[in-house]
Amino acid sequence: MLVAGGAVGGALLVAGLFLALSNTGGVVLETPGEPVVQAVAMDQILPLTKSVPAETWPHEVSQRAAYGVAEVRVTKAGDERVGSGVMFRTDGYLLTSHDLVFGAEGIEVTLVNGETHSGALLGTDDISGLGVIHIDAPDTASAPLALFNPPAVGDPAVTVAGLARTADLKDTAISAISVSVPIADNQSLHGLIQLDKGPQAKASGAAVVGPSGGVIGIVVDVGTNNATYAVPVGYARKIADDIVHSGAAQHTWLGIRGDDTRTPSWLTNTRSAVKVRGVILDSPAHEGKVTKGDLILSINGQPTPSMTDLILELRRHPPGDVVELEVLHNDERHLRQVELITRVTDDTT
Repeated sequence: MLVAGGAVGGALLVAGLFLALSNTGGVVLETPGEPVVQAVAMDQILPLTKSVPAETWPHEVSQRAAYGVAEVRVTKAGDERVGSGVMFRTDGYLLTSHDLVFGAEGIEVTLVNGETHSGALLGTDDISGLGVIHIDAPDTASAPLALFNPPAVGDPAVTVAGLARTADLKDTAISAISVSVPIADNQSLHGLIQLDKGPQAKASGAAVVGPSGGVIGIVVDVGTNNATYAVPVGYARKIADDIVHSGAAQHTWLGIRGDDTRTPSWLTNTRSAVKVRGVILDSPAHEGKVTKGDLILSINGQPTPSMTDLILELRRHPPGDVVELEVLHNDERHLRQVELITRVTDDTT
């Protein structure tokens, strides 16, 4: 019987499908290059399918992922912060939280085997809330990533911070997905996984492990103790690859400022949409004849009832894609063809 994290008694059947990816290309820290990417199927990565008692489930489900979770100590302006990082490749690359490592003057990474390495910050991305660190440690254990097993509300999960002992593991459950959380004036993190318990010690940059035993998310610090939030691992891996290959995350850009709004009552099939509060000159939206005051109803037929939905739909499209926006302009529906480009400014979508 599969029950949510935190349950006492009974047994848990944990099963699923996940894949660990590795990169065996050259490592260039200062000038990002074009390393050869190779997917490696790791022999020891198999779904956990046995039934275990609920009280031992956190350890059972997370033991393989824990080998790829490191402790990260960061020095900033003379102060030290301690968080975590998740090894997503076997050649020393770790995903972590932007909040933990941004502005770091020194980084020290301690692996599960006790080895300590100086870390190099390859880049951070405040839009996703992530950062990437590299250590000079080839053939390190990486954590299995649940890239093809998306989480669902109610799934049990375990948060694993660096150098976690069995007593440190925190079992929890997924209470929401695709969550938007404000972190600063006019800035939010979108598409986050929300867990029903607050963060543990060293949580920033920690792994969230799902029922399959694979990492489903990277914990980000959003300044609250009421719940834990994580970036889904598929999106996190994309951001990490961008940073490793080009030195910065690549985000698709539309070129609007907007917020959620109700649509006119006569639109019986659409109750809410994104209201365009501003359009950047010469942006894709401007070139596609989107104007201030328009309501964006959908992208390629996918409804966009909120800014979060709009942003998550844009993430499905790389720069260069042409998308069709359904907009309400002066109480009339129109279809606008828009060619998306790489984001060039920080304060718009």
